[in-house]
Amino acid sequence: MDFDIRFKAVSSKRVRLHYHLYTGSFTLTHPKWLSKMKINEYVIAWEGWMLNCLREQPPPIFKEGCAVTLFGRERIVRFAHPEAKKRRVELSEGSVLLYGNFSEGERDVKEQVETLLEHELYVRARRWMRHFGDRMQLPDAGLFIRSMRSRWGSCFPGKKKIHLSRYLMYKDEKFLQEVVLHEMLHFLYPNHQKGFKEALKRYKM
Repeated sequence: MDFDIRFKAVSSKRVRLHYHLYTGSFTLTHPKWLSKMKINEYVIAWEGWMLNCLREQPPPIFKEGCAVTLFGRERIVRFAHPEAKKRRVELSEGSVLLYGNFSEGERDVKEQVETLLEHELYVRARRWMRHFGDRMQLPDAGLFIRSMRSRWGSCFPGKKKIHLSRYLMYKDEKFLQEVVLHEMLHFLYPNHQKGFKEALKRYKM
């Protein structure tokens, strides 16, 4: 069983290893001054823990007959029409139907399916942006889906745009709603200053 590790030098004195469930990868943060030899020692020491994470909490796999939870509902993967000229994904009541020719490697298929599902995520997020934008009397803002692993969303008030993680497709509608609300409130409260939490509770209701 193989795994990917991203190394990130930080000012903190602690060494930490984080598992990204939806990508099946890891991020090792370490002090800037730590030597490569010492970093490798940490990787070797934690190898068993990493393999255990992948066994107990495997990332989503788009393989015929496998179950994948998308937008809060468990769906069975079906390769409906491999001969179709164009790749597309269709979500039915309990299935995720894949049309077209997909790569054979599990990671490649996952990347291709997620890219196609970004449109569905965009449509759902846009719906909530219009909903809260009307309530807050905010002008329309740009929405961009990004492959963010360390956060669900980011807001850029000065540029009037929001970035959302593509991995929100693996969460339910309520969670997506709350992330969109949180980010849109930053147009009114750029930071988590006084009034932000109160407004969050008010608009949730």
